[in-house]
Amino acid sequence: MYSIRELFRRCLGGACPLCDWPAPAGDLCSRCERPVRCDQSLNRTSGGLAVIAATAYARPGDQLMRALKEGGQLNHAGLYARLLWYAMRATQPPLPSLAALVPIPADLRAAQRRGFNPACEIAVELSRLSRLPVKRLWLARTRSAESQKSLDRAARKKSVCGLYTSDKPLPEVWIGLVDDVTTSGSTLDAAAHALSQAGARGVIGLVGAKTPTRVGT
Repeated sequence: MYSIRELFRRCLGGACPLCDWPAPAGDLCSRCERPVRCDQSLNRTSGGLAVIAATAYARPGDQLMRALKEGGQLNHAGLYARLLWYAMRATQPPLPSLAALVPIPADLRAAQRRGFNPACEIAVELSRLSRLPVKRLWLARTRSAESQKSLDRAARKKSVCGLYTSDKPLPEVWIGLVDDVTTSGSTLDAAAHALSQAGARGVIGLVGAKTPTRVGT
């Protein structure tokens, strides 16, 4: 069931953000959506965390994430949320019943530079569709960390060790852990570990885009 806001959006005409062809307001056209979606919506990190990704972080879809993160085009957060919501409902077997959405906390310097947290923007839009509450305070960041772009898998895992904490006991519920992009899954694993240690029954990763796995990695 769609909210009045979502029904109104779907009735509006618009242009695909990738090719400018006609599409519902803020959405991709059918021609662009097919290559942008992940081939496998359900993945697992090296730590065993189940992850649903809306899109593949590769051409041409990577343009959308860069426009959100570096260009401040916050309307793309709604696009990722809609694609995620579709993938969540289509996953087989069905996902456990989630009780809340928790966005990955942004690095302070990145948040100050952008003026927003992309993961939180996606979580808020996803909350509007799923009616799940966003619990920002359930997860905190303990420090700044170096950029992971140039790090290999082992270095990424080491860089996020102890990076997240959940200080207060959490209810024994399933949580949707929201992030913008995942590559190795080390960030999601570290955050999920903190939530589980605080009492969460289980965690599902929900990401806007996933970097395709390279052969041999």
